[in-house]
Amino acid sequence: MTDNKFSAVVSDSTLAMYHSNIRTIAKFVGVGADWIKNADWLFAHKDKVFKMLEETPNIHTRKNRVSSLLWFAELHPTPAPIIFRLKSLQMDCFAQLQKGYETQEKTEKQEENWVTIEEIDIRLMVDKNLLEIRAKEGFRWEYTPVVKYLMLMFHRHLPLRNDLRLAKSISAEDYADFDEPPTAHNWLIKDGDDWRLVLNKYKTEGTYGQKIIQIPRVVSDALTQYLPLDRWFYEKRDGTPVSPSQYTNTFNEIF
Repeated sequence: MTDNKFSAVVSDSTLAMYHSNIRTIAKFVGVGADWIKNADWLFAHKDKVFKMLEETPNIHTRKNRVSSLLWFAELHPTPAPIIFRLKSLQMDCFAQLQKGYETQEKTEKQEENWVTIEEIDIRLMVDKNLLEIRAKEGFRWEYTPVVKYLMLMFHRHLPLRNDLRLAKSISAEDYADFDEPPTAHNWLIKDGDDWRLVLNKYKTEGTYGQKIIQIPRVVSDALTQYLPLDRWFYEKRDGTPVSPSQYTNTFNEIF
């Protein structure tokens, strides 16, 4: 936690999100770095501010921007009508999200990016066949098609965030040799034909601590076939893990 007045009741990550959202809004209405000094600009540019908020197409983004401004308004003297309108917008966002959860309605963005289980299974079958053909025909071994296949296998059977980015493969014997296994990253541990994932670094690690997850057989078989030991799940040529953005971009390229 950062111990200044801007983070009295929020975590560092939430504070960073709030600041990012407010900077975006302030830039849109023509306010520079002075936005942080007070909330006068919210009233002076209220029409532009609310126009931007109301025209933000993604409901989650709109909710986050409104929540960021409400948090900021609580720290500075802000006219009551501004706060009332922000709270009204916030309630509207909550209502729309709740409706979507109850009816399972998807937003336009979700509809555009929605992939069914059947489509994933077909893609896995196609990719596996292509990998087998490449191996049979003697094509130069490339890891990007392999890592996309493994990413999708995990997504299908054991959905994770970007936690695999910081996962390193190791045999159970070598892992057992550690007096105290390193916890600075995650581990993919091969024990015979079985694999397990030791999660040390993930979004809610501070709350739940280390997690040990038994990997489903079908994913274990794919790891045994395609993931060498003593390497990162997805690494660069210099042997270091890829960046979060590269991991996300590679996954998004699958469909």
